[in-house]
Order: sequence, then structure tokens, then C-alpha cells
Amino acid sequence: MQFTKSLTQTDLKSKLMVPNDFFRQFFHSDNGGGGAVDLLFRNQNCLTWTFRMSIIRTGSNRHKLVVSAGWLSFVRERKLKSGDFLSIYKEESGERMYRIEVKRRKGSNSNEWIRLV
Repeated sequence: MQFTKSLTQTDLKSKLMVPNDFFRQFFHSDNGGGGAVDLLFRNQNCLTWTFRMSIIRTGSNRHKLVVSAGWLSFVRERKLKSGDFLSIYKEESGERMYRIEVKRRKGSNSNEWIRLV
């Protein structure tokens, strides 16, 4: 299972919006689909970060999954920018363990990437 995204200003200044189906397994209909869960993320060098995944209401019957707590500190620490490319992969080693990777193009028209995380 994988999720990839080019980061936006909203992702960098507020919260990371993610596809509903990617983390849906942590939110069950018996609690109204709400709640929050902390997930562990690590990079290829085994540095780890904990982010809180939660559901926010965006309409009468619409919800959106977001990463909030811990995310903005990560953005500042890693100096992420709009257009950086985020990839999240499910780790085989644990139920709530994910691999995180962020890359940036070397130049605006370059096909080469620099790994940031």
C-alpha cells in the first residue's frame, strides 16, 4: 500500500490532507467514523516521527483524513517546500508503522531528485 503526493501550501501551513482510503483501516463505523490515532513513520535511515491521524468533518456527510499533531514540526525541521514529493508506504513490520520519504527536484526542469527525508 502506497500514498504519494506533491505537497501544497495547505499541507505545509496547516495539516496534511490524505486520501480517505489510505488510513481508513484505523477508523471504524462503530465510533461514527471519528477519532484519532498516532502512527509511527520512519525513513530509510531509521529516524522516526509520530504523527496524529484524525478525521475532520467537511460537510453534512463528508469527512476528510488529515495528519495534524507532529506534522508541522516535521515540515519545519526538514524545511519542506510546496512541490516537494511525499511518499508513504506501509511497513510489513507493524500495524501502525509506515515508511516516509520526501524528495525535491534538483532544478525546476530537472528529472533528478534530492532525497530530503
